Amino acid sequence: MPSLSIVGSIDVAGILGSCARARSLLPEEVATITKEQATLLVSSSGSTPGIIQLTPPFAGKNGGGLASGKHGINRDLAGIFVPVALKGRRKVTQMFGKPLKKPVFVTTREKYPNVGEIYNERKARQIIAGRKLVSLGRRQPYYVDKTKLELLRRELYTHIGWAAACWLVAALEAGLDPKGVPPFVQALTAAPGSAVIEVTNTSFSLLLSSSLPYNQALDMARKVATVCGYRQNAFTREVNSKVGAILKRAGLNAA
Repeated sequence: MPSLSIVGSIDVAGILGSCARARSLLPEEVATITKEQATLLVSSSGSTPGIIQLTPPFAGKNGGGLASGKHGINRDLAGIFVPVALKGRRKVTQMFGKPLKKPVFVTTREKYPNVGEIYNERKARQIIAGRKLVSLGRRQPYYVDKTKLELLRRELYTHIGWAAACWLVAALEAGLDPKGVPPFVQALTAAPGSAVIEVTNTSFSLLLSSSLPYNQALDMARKVATVCGYRQNAFTREVNSKVGAILKRAGLNAA
């Protein structure tokens, strides 16, 4: 699977271009605001979401975190498989339409032993097609060992939050301390996929470099651009407010 590369950035210097004198008066304030906005860029519990809040299992109409992720997995599995108890043998009570005096037990063979492979193949086709898995009402279901299906379900549960976890790791590596990140995401420090968040006194940027196939299906490029737009607007409002206050105290005008 080819790597997906997404970049979103905010150049603070451009925002400050109309008040060059003020910029020289408040370098520490600008650095503080930049770091605050970069932190909120990652995670925000307010009305303006961070990138984690725009990433499943938090995004969408059913965005409810871990419970929402489990619901999605259960729905997908129910759309592919029917769990059955495999006994390893089948009782035959008639032959050529005539009942047998004594039942005969015939050894049975598991038809679909590779439950995980079936799921991965169907999920890959879903991602490529950009649509939900076809329900059982529209195609022949796979009757599989219920024990194997339950093991697959538990394994998939451990993947919930993979898409969001790389943002948290990148934020911590950049020296940020995002708030409101659920514990189950915090525990996924070894999740595949990577992101880089760069923060300077005058800029901050996001870079998602991931081979996780569903990042493209999740439209992460648009979401990165969206959250950068949110934070740039917030940064502009806060800087303008502080600049005005500082200049007023100093008796200066922006220039």
